[in-house]
Amino acid sequence: MEINLKQGESIALEPEEVESFIGICNAYGIKFHKYFNSVSNIFTFPLPFVGYIKLLGKDIYIQPRHEKFTLAEVFMMKLCSFNLNQEAIIVESFQDFISYGNHLPALTELFVKELTKTIKKGMPLEFKKRAVRTENFSGNVNILQTQLNLFLKKKKPVVTTKDNLTIETPIGFLFNKAVEKIKTSINPADYHFFIEHLPSSAPKDLRFIDKIDIARNALHTSRCVQLAKAILFDLIPVNLKGKDLGEAFLINYDYLFEHFIAHVLMTSKAGYLFSKPKIPTKYAEFFKDEKVNEKEVLPDIAYNEMNVGLKIKYNGVLDVKNKYPSIFSNGDVFQVLYYSQKFNSDRAILIYPSAETQCYTKLELEEKIPVEVYACYFNIKSLSDGSFVKERERFADEILSLLC
Repeated sequence: MEINLKQGESIALEPEEVESFIGICNAYGIKFHKYFNSVSNIFTFPLPFVGYIKLLGKDIYIQPRHEKFTLAEVFMMKLCSFNLNQEAIIVESFQDFISYGNHLPALTELFVKELTKTIKKGMPLEFKKRAVRTENFSGNVNILQTQLNLFLKKKKPVVTTKDNLTIETPIGFLFNKAVEKIKTSINPADYHFFIEHLPSSAPKDLRFIDKIDIARNALHTSRCVQLAKAILFDLIPVNLKGKDLGEAFLINYDYLFEHFIAHVLMTSKAGYLFSKPKIPTKYAEFFKDEKVNEKEVLPDIAYNEMNVGLKIKYNGVLDVKNKYPSIFSNGDVFQVLYYSQKFNSDRAILIYPSAETQCYTKLELEEKIPVEVYACYFNIKSLSDGSFVKERERFADEILSLLC
């Protein structure tokens, strides 16, 4: 049975499904009882989440509330967030996923298929202490210095221009971790085949996994790498009382869009001028329950941050809103106007998703407020129509032109 929902919609749970949903919610940091009506057995999905839950005999798809956007496009955005310097390669290598639309297949099935293919074709050579082979990786290696370091038996011989090129990030280790996570959900024959062919010597933690970077000449491995990361960071195998029941893959779409836009700007040609504030700034306090309570603000993205005395100043504040097609809600406008006042900025930009490429919109304020407010749009469909690189550059250039 297939059930299609929009973000924030509800579903009636069978009694035997409640425990599975509790486990899924706990894994994603969702407070189950906040969204579950125990009288009617109705569960309402938290508004930011999209994705799927596949149980025995039931596939539940939580689709973007914006009808022009698909789960496949959100999934592409998620994959791009794993390799923050190789979005163009990822978008190119996963173009066939667009045909899935709002009905993504199980990631475990996709991963098993891609990993089998990768093993049969051969993985790019990994770094070894006695042999440095880098032709299948991105980045530049200082071969002469590396060979000298090998001769001198230095502990970390590889000298590169990118931290992702180290002997501490073997791809086989990444695949091993993903296989171990889903081993109860895949065919035992596939599991033993993978364990037999994948190298196992590697660090015992995940600290280096996000640094694994695959170049264009190893696209068949790149697909497998991205799926492995999706499994490790976002997929939850659903297993109840030793019985495999399926899997869940949920994405906080609001957070993802904000993170994605911040990265697009911070890796643009003037990316050094953009930053993502991490420490909230206090703007008020009140006394209640015999203690002082503070109120704080934290803009999504800041432009040209400076310290002026003891205060922080931004030349521009940007806030990302995953809303479509409406723009300039009162709450959004008041929010960025206050940000501008608090951080002494004369430019404020609200960023929205769009289903086509379009120019910015300026908000004409009636009051004489010394702040210019704009809405800018990133075309989500560029992830599926082949225009991503062009759209990324256009968007970053437009934002910069409004702030300069």
